Amino acid sequence: MKKIAIFVNKDTTLFFRIELIEKLVKIFNIDIICPDSLRLDIFKKMGIKVHPIYIDAKGINLINDLKTIKQFKSYLTLEKPNLVLTYTIKPNLYGSWVCKKFKIPIISTITGLGTAANNFFLSKISNFLYKQTMDKNRFIFVQNIDILELFQNKLQFDPTRLIQVNGSGVNLNKFKFVRPERNEKFKFLFIGRMLKSKGFLIFLKAAKILKSKNPNIEFFVFGEKDKSTQVLFEEYLNQKIINFKGYVDSIEMEISKIDCVVLPALTPEGMSNALLESCAVGRPIITTLQPGTQEIIKHEINGFVVKKGDVNDLVSKMELISSIPFNDFQVFSENARKTVETDFNRQKIIGTYLKKIQEITK
Repeated sequence: MKKIAIFVNKDTTLFFRIELIEKLVKIFNIDIICPDSLRLDIFKKMGIKVHPIYIDAKGINLINDLKTIKQFKSYLTLEKPNLVLTYTIKPNLYGSWVCKKFKIPIISTITGLGTAANNFFLSKISNFLYKQTMDKNRFIFVQNIDILELFQNKLQFDPTRLIQVNGSGVNLNKFKFVRPERNEKFKFLFIGRMLKSKGFLIFLKAAKILKSKNPNIEFFVFGEKDKSTQVLFEEYLNQKIINFKGYVDSIEMEISKIDCVVLPALTPEGMSNALLESCAVGRPIITTLQPGTQEIIKHEINGFVVKKGDVNDLVSKMELISSIPFNDFQVFSENARKTVETDFNRQKIIGTYLKKIQEITK
Protein backbone atom coordinates (compact mmCIF):
# COMPACT_ATOMS: atom_id res chain seq x y z
CA MET A 1 0.00 0.00 0.00
CA LYS A 2 1.41 3.40 -0.96
CA LYS A 3 2.14 5.99 1.69
CA ILE A 4 0.98 9.62 1.91
CA ALA A 5 2.45 12.08 4.43
CA ILE A 6 0.44 15.08 5.62
CA PHE A 7 2.64 17.91 6.93
CA VAL A 8 0.99 20.72 8.96
CA ASN A 9 2.08 23.26 11.58
CA LYS A 10 -0.65 22.51 14.16
CA ASP A 11 -3.33 19.94 14.89
CA THR A 12 -6.31 22.25 14.23
CA THR A 13 -5.37 22.34 10.54
CA LEU A 14 -6.06 18.61 10.34
CA PHE A 15 -9.58 18.82 11.73
CA PHE A 16 -10.74 20.92 8.75
CA ARG A 17 -9.55 18.01 6.54
CA ILE A 18 -10.68 15.10 8.67
CA GLU A 19 -13.21 13.83 6.11
CA LEU A 20 -10.49 13.79 3.42
CA ILE A 21 -8.15 11.94 5.81
CA GLU A 22 -10.88 9.39 6.60
CA LYS A 23 -11.18 8.60 2.89
CA LEU A 24 -7.41 8.50 2.31
CA VAL A 25 -6.75 6.09 5.17
CA LYS A 26 -8.94 3.50 3.43
CA ILE A 27 -6.71 3.60 0.35
CA PHE A 28 -3.23 4.54 1.60
CA ASN A 29 -0.94 4.30 4.59
CA ILE A 30 -1.10 7.76 6.15
CA ASP A 31 1.56 9.55 8.19
CA ILE A 32 0.97 12.87 9.92
CA ILE A 33 3.90 15.21 10.51
CA CYS A 34 2.88 17.74 13.12
CA PRO A 35 3.85 19.13 16.53
CA ASP A 36 2.59 16.57 19.05
CA SER A 37 -0.62 17.13 21.02
CA LEU A 38 -3.23 15.07 22.83
CA ARG A 39 -5.80 15.93 20.16
CA LEU A 40 -3.84 13.84 17.64
CA ASP A 41 -5.08 10.71 19.41
CA ILE A 42 -8.16 10.74 17.19
CA PHE A 43 -5.90 10.16 14.17
CA LYS A 44 -3.78 7.53 15.95
CA LYS A 45 -6.99 5.57 16.61
CA MET A 46 -7.61 5.59 12.84
CA GLY A 47 -4.32 3.68 12.38
CA ILE A 48 -2.37 6.78 11.33
CA LYS A 49 1.24 7.11 12.43
CA VAL A 50 2.08 10.51 13.91
CA HIS A 51 5.62 11.84 13.54
CA PRO A 52 6.15 14.77 15.93
CA ILE A 53 8.09 17.70 14.48
CA TYR A 54 9.20 21.02 15.91
CA ILE A 55 7.71 24.08 14.17
CA ASP A 56 7.90 27.68 15.32
CA ALA A 57 4.56 28.44 13.65
CA LYS A 58 4.41 32.17 14.37
CA GLY A 59 8.04 33.28 14.58
CA ILE A 60 10.81 33.94 12.08
CA ASN A 61 13.95 32.36 13.55
CA LEU A 62 16.54 30.82 11.25
CA ILE A 63 17.82 28.33 13.83
CA ASN A 64 14.30 27.11 14.64
CA ASP A 65 13.39 26.84 10.97
CA LEU A 66 16.57 24.91 10.15
CA LYS A 67 15.61 22.47 12.93
CA THR A 68 12.22 21.95 11.25
CA ILE A 69 13.83 21.38 7.86
CA LYS A 70 16.34 18.90 9.30
CA GLN A 71 13.60 16.89 11.01
CA PHE A 72 11.50 16.81 7.83
CA LYS A 73 14.51 15.63 5.82
CA SER A 74 15.06 12.85 8.36
CA TYR A 75 11.43 11.79 8.02
CA LEU A 76 11.65 11.58 4.21
CA THR A 77 14.91 9.64 4.40
CA LEU A 78 13.46 7.05 6.79
CA GLU A 79 9.85 6.76 5.63
CA LYS A 80 10.05 7.49 1.88
CA PRO A 81 6.40 8.50 1.27
CA ASN A 82 4.99 8.33 -2.26
CA LEU A 83 3.30 11.72 -1.90
CA VAL A 84 3.33 14.63 0.54
CA LEU A 85 0.39 16.94 1.26
CA THR A 86 1.18 20.26 2.96
CA TYR A 87 -0.96 22.99 4.51
CA THR A 88 -0.01 26.36 6.06
CA ILE A 89 2.94 28.58 5.22
CA LYS A 90 6.01 26.86 6.69
CA PRO A 91 5.06 23.29 5.72
CA ASN A 92 4.21 24.61 2.23
CA LEU A 93 7.54 26.40 1.76
CA TYR A 94 9.93 24.07 3.58
CA GLY A 95 8.05 20.92 2.61
CA SER A 96 8.08 21.90 -1.06
CA TRP A 97 11.77 22.80 -1.03
CA VAL A 98 12.84 19.55 0.63
CA CYS A 99 10.54 17.39 -1.52
CA LYS A 100 12.02 19.03 -4.61
CA LYS A 101 15.49 17.95 -3.44
CA PHE A 102 14.25 14.42 -2.71
CA LYS A 103 12.20 14.28 -5.94
CA ILE A 104 9.06 13.32 -4.01
CA PRO A 105 5.71 14.52 -5.44
CA ILE A 106 3.97 17.13 -3.34
CA ILE A 107 0.56 18.83 -3.30
CA SER A 108 0.35 22.08 -1.33
CA THR A 109 -2.71 24.04 -0.30
CA ILE A 110 -2.57 27.82 0.12
CA THR A 111 -5.53 29.07 2.12
CA GLY A 112 -4.69 32.78 2.06
CA LEU A 113 -1.97 35.36 1.59
CA GLY A 114 -2.34 36.84 5.08
CA THR A 115 -0.87 40.15 6.16
CA ALA A 116 1.89 39.88 3.53
CA ALA A 117 -0.67 40.75 0.85
CA ASN A 118 -0.87 44.32 2.19
CA ASN A 119 2.82 44.77 2.99
CA PHE A 120 5.13 45.56 0.06
CA PHE A 121 8.29 44.23 1.72
CA LEU A 122 6.69 41.03 3.06
CA SER A 123 4.92 40.34 -0.23
CA LYS A 124 8.23 40.59 -2.12
CA ILE A 125 9.83 38.08 0.23
CA SER A 126 6.89 35.65 0.22
CA ASN A 127 6.56 35.80 -3.58
CA PHE A 128 10.29 35.07 -3.95
CA LEU A 129 10.01 32.08 -1.59
CA TYR A 130 6.94 30.71 -3.37
CA LYS A 131 8.78 30.91 -6.68
CA GLN A 132 11.96 29.29 -5.37
CA THR A 133 10.39 26.47 -3.37
CA MET A 134 7.08 25.52 -5.01
CA ASP A 135 7.95 25.67 -8.70
CA LYS A 136 8.12 21.85 -8.96
CA ASN A 137 4.98 21.01 -6.97
CA ARG A 138 2.72 18.62 -8.84
CA PHE A 139 -0.35 20.61 -7.85
CA ILE A 140 -1.07 23.71 -5.79
CA PHE A 141 -4.59 24.13 -4.45
CA VAL A 142 -5.60 27.75 -3.87
CA GLN A 143 -8.66 28.91 -1.98
CA ASN A 144 -9.52 32.20 -3.66
CA ILE A 145 -9.15 34.06 -6.94
CA ASP A 146 -6.51 36.48 -5.61
CA ILE A 147 -4.08 33.63 -4.86
CA LEU A 148 -4.81 32.06 -8.26
CA GLU A 149 -4.06 35.33 -10.06
CA LEU A 150 -0.85 35.84 -8.08
CA PHE A 151 0.54 32.40 -8.95
CA GLN A 152 -0.70 32.37 -12.52
CA ASN A 153 -0.05 35.95 -13.63
CA LYS A 154 2.67 37.38 -11.40
CA LEU A 155 4.69 34.29 -10.48
CA GLN A 156 4.07 32.64 -13.86
CA PHE A 157 3.27 29.16 -12.52
CA ASP A 158 1.93 26.57 -14.95
CA PRO A 159 -1.87 27.08 -14.84
CA THR A 160 -2.49 23.34 -15.30
CA ARG A 161 -0.93 22.77 -11.86
CA LEU A 162 -3.06 25.42 -10.12
CA ILE A 163 -6.46 24.31 -8.84
CA GLN A 164 -8.92 26.71 -7.26
CA VAL A 165 -11.31 25.31 -4.64
CA ASN A 166 -13.81 27.04 -2.38
CA GLY A 167 -11.83 26.67 0.81
CA SER A 168 -12.08 23.41 2.71
CA GLY A 169 -15.85 23.49 2.31
CA VAL A 170 -18.36 22.60 5.00
CA ASN A 171 -19.49 19.22 6.27
CA LEU A 172 -23.22 19.74 5.72
CA ASN A 173 -24.07 16.61 7.71
CA LYS A 174 -22.29 17.93 10.79
CA PHE A 175 -23.29 21.57 10.37
CA LYS A 176 -27.03 21.08 9.97
CA PHE A 177 -29.50 23.88 9.41
CA VAL A 178 -31.11 24.99 12.68
CA ARG A 179 -34.11 27.26 12.28
CA PRO A 180 -33.61 30.46 14.29
CA GLU A 181 -35.90 31.31 17.17
CA ARG A 182 -37.13 34.69 18.29
CA ASN A 183 -35.36 35.45 21.56
CA GLU A 184 -35.55 38.35 23.97
CA LYS A 185 -31.83 39.02 23.52
CA PHE A 186 -30.07 39.23 20.15
CA LYS A 187 -26.66 37.53 20.18
CA PHE A 188 -23.63 38.40 18.04
CA LEU A 189 -20.57 36.16 17.79
CA PHE A 190 -16.93 36.61 16.75
CA ILE A 191 -15.12 33.33 15.99
CA GLY A 192 -11.38 33.14 15.52
CA ARG A 193 -8.03 34.25 16.81
CA MET A 194 -8.37 37.73 18.32
CA LEU A 195 -6.17 39.52 15.81
CA LYS A 196 -6.28 43.15 14.75
CA SER A 197 -6.14 41.90 11.16
CA LYS A 198 -9.41 40.01 11.68
CA GLY A 199 -11.06 43.23 12.83
CA PHE A 200 -11.34 42.07 16.43
CA LEU A 201 -10.77 45.56 17.85
CA ILE A 202 -13.46 46.88 15.50
CA PHE A 203 -15.83 44.22 16.83
CA LEU A 204 -15.02 45.16 20.44
CA LYS A 205 -15.59 48.87 19.87
CA ALA A 206 -18.88 48.21 18.08
CA ALA A 207 -19.95 45.96 20.94
CA LYS A 208 -19.32 48.72 23.49
CA ILE A 209 -21.36 51.25 21.50
CA LEU A 210 -24.27 48.88 20.96
CA LYS A 211 -24.27 47.63 24.55
CA SER A 212 -24.66 51.20 25.80
CA LYS A 213 -27.64 51.69 23.47
CA ASN A 214 -29.37 48.36 23.96
CA PRO A 215 -28.71 46.06 26.96
CA ASN A 216 -30.72 43.30 25.22
CA ILE A 217 -27.89 42.73 22.73
CA GLU A 218 -25.18 40.27 23.77
CA PHE A 219 -21.71 39.66 22.36
CA PHE A 220 -19.77 36.40 22.38
CA VAL A 221 -16.19 35.55 21.47
CA PHE A 222 -14.91 32.05 20.70
CA GLY A 223 -11.24 31.62 19.92
CA GLU A 224 -7.62 32.13 20.85
CA LYS A 225 -6.40 35.23 22.66
CA ASP A 226 -3.72 37.44 21.12
CA LYS A 227 -1.35 39.89 22.83
CA SER A 228 -2.12 42.64 20.30
CA THR A 229 -5.72 42.96 21.50
CA GLN A 230 -5.54 41.50 24.99
CA VAL A 231 -5.68 44.77 26.99
CA LEU A 232 -8.98 45.96 25.48
CA PHE A 233 -10.35 42.42 25.45
CA GLU A 234 -9.72 41.97 29.19
CA GLU A 235 -11.17 45.40 29.93
CA TYR A 236 -14.42 44.69 28.06
CA LEU A 237 -14.62 41.18 29.52
CA ASN A 238 -14.38 42.61 33.04
CA GLN A 239 -17.04 45.20 32.18
CA LYS A 240 -19.30 42.35 30.95
CA ILE A 241 -19.58 43.92 27.49
CA ILE A 242 -18.54 40.61 25.96
CA ASN A 243 -18.76 36.93 26.91
CA PHE A 244 -15.78 34.64 26.28
CA LYS A 245 -15.81 30.86 25.78
CA GLY A 246 -12.31 30.25 24.42
CA TYR A 247 -11.93 27.12 22.30
CA VAL A 248 -15.23 25.33 21.67
CA ASP A 249 -15.40 21.67 20.59
CA SER A 250 -19.00 21.40 19.32
CA ILE A 251 -18.95 24.73 17.50
CA GLU A 252 -22.04 23.85 15.44
CA MET A 253 -24.17 23.63 18.60
CA GLU A 254 -22.85 26.96 19.87
CA ILE A 255 -23.47 28.74 16.57
CA SER A 256 -27.08 27.53 16.61
CA LYS A 257 -27.60 29.50 19.85
CA ILE A 258 -26.36 32.70 18.19
CA ASP A 259 -28.26 35.07 15.88
CA CYS A 260 -25.47 36.55 13.73
CA VAL A 261 -21.73 35.99 13.21
CA VAL A 262 -19.44 38.98 12.64
CA LEU A 263 -16.00 39.01 10.98
CA PRO A 264 -14.92 42.58 10.11
CA ALA A 265 -11.63 41.41 8.52
CA LEU A 266 -9.06 44.06 7.61
CA THR A 267 -6.80 41.81 5.53
CA PRO A 268 -7.28 38.82 3.20
CA GLU A 269 -8.42 35.59 4.85
CA GLY A 270 -8.16 32.03 3.81
CA MET A 271 -11.70 31.02 2.88
CA SER A 272 -13.29 31.79 6.24
CA ASN A 273 -14.42 28.61 7.97
CA ALA A 274 -16.14 30.69 10.65
CA LEU A 275 -18.41 32.30 8.05
CA LEU A 276 -18.97 29.05 6.13
CA GLU A 277 -19.95 27.11 9.23
CA SER A 278 -22.21 29.92 10.42
CA CYS A 279 -24.02 30.00 7.07
CA ALA A 280 -24.37 26.21 7.14
CA VAL A 281 -26.19 26.39 10.49
CA GLY A 282 -28.35 29.15 9.01
CA ARG A 283 -26.99 32.22 10.70
CA PRO A 284 -26.63 35.51 8.80
CA ILE A 285 -23.16 37.05 8.63
CA ILE A 286 -21.65 40.53 8.64
CA THR A 287 -18.21 40.90 7.08
CA THR A 288 -15.98 42.99 4.83
CA LEU A 289 -15.10 42.47 1.18
CA GLN A 290 -11.76 40.69 1.49
CA PRO A 291 -10.44 37.65 -0.36
CA GLY A 292 -11.79 34.72 1.65
CA THR A 293 -14.89 36.58 2.85
CA GLN A 294 -16.18 38.25 -0.32
CA GLU A 295 -16.85 34.86 -1.88
CA ILE A 296 -19.28 34.00 0.93
CA ILE A 297 -21.16 37.19 1.75
CA LYS A 298 -24.13 38.18 -0.43
CA HIS A 299 -25.13 41.68 0.64
CA GLU A 300 -28.72 41.93 1.85
CA ILE A 301 -29.27 38.25 1.00
CA ASN A 302 -27.38 36.21 3.60
CA GLY A 303 -26.08 39.15 5.62
CA PHE A 304 -24.49 42.56 5.23
CA VAL A 305 -21.22 43.93 3.89
CA VAL A 306 -19.48 46.41 6.19
CA LYS A 307 -16.79 48.94 5.23
CA LYS A 308 -13.30 47.89 6.24
CA GLY A 309 -12.18 49.49 9.50
CA ASP A 310 -15.38 51.51 9.92
CA VAL A 311 -16.76 51.05 13.45
CA ASN A 312 -19.80 53.24 12.80
CA ASP A 313 -20.76 51.27 9.70
CA LEU A 314 -20.42 48.03 11.63
CA VAL A 315 -22.65 49.41 14.40
CA SER A 316 -25.21 50.44 11.78
CA LYS A 317 -25.27 46.99 10.13
CA MET A 318 -25.47 45.19 13.48
CA GLU A 319 -28.39 47.41 14.52
CA LEU A 320 -30.07 46.69 11.20
CA ILE A 321 -29.83 42.89 11.38
CA SER A 322 -30.91 42.86 15.04
CA SER A 323 -34.03 44.96 14.40
CA ILE A 324 -35.48 43.59 11.16
CA PRO A 325 -38.84 41.77 11.32
CA PHE A 326 -38.42 38.14 12.31
CA ASN A 327 -39.92 36.87 9.04
CA ASP A 328 -37.24 38.77 7.12
CA PHE A 329 -34.56 37.44 9.47
CA GLN A 330 -35.71 33.88 8.71
CA VAL A 331 -35.23 34.57 4.99
CA PHE A 332 -31.64 35.68 5.68
CA SER A 333 -31.16 32.46 7.64
CA GLU A 334 -32.45 30.25 4.83
CA ASN A 335 -30.34 32.11 2.27
CA ALA A 336 -27.25 31.58 4.40
CA ARG A 337 -27.76 27.83 4.28
CA LYS A 338 -28.38 27.88 0.52
CA THR A 339 -25.06 29.68 0.00
CA VAL A 340 -23.00 26.79 1.35
CA GLU A 341 -25.20 24.06 -0.13
CA THR A 342 -24.66 25.51 -3.59
CA ASP A 343 -20.99 26.50 -3.54
CA PHE A 344 -19.21 25.07 -0.49
CA ASN A 345 -20.17 21.41 -0.09
CA ARG A 346 -17.09 19.73 1.38
CA GLN A 347 -17.74 16.43 -0.42
CA LYS A 348 -17.29 18.13 -3.81
CA ILE A 349 -13.97 19.63 -2.70
CA ILE A 350 -12.78 16.29 -1.31
CA GLY A 351 -13.59 14.71 -4.65
CA THR A 352 -11.30 17.20 -6.41
CA TYR A 353 -8.44 16.38 -4.04
CA LEU A 354 -8.93 12.62 -4.40
CA LYS A 355 -8.86 12.85 -8.18
CA LYS A 356 -5.49 14.63 -8.20
CA ILE A 357 -4.02 12.38 -5.49
CA GLN A 358 -4.99 9.26 -7.42
CA GLU A 359 -3.62 10.79 -10.61
CA ILE A 360 -0.20 11.02 -8.96
CA THR A 361 -0.20 7.69 -7.09
CA LYS A 362 -1.77 5.40 -9.69
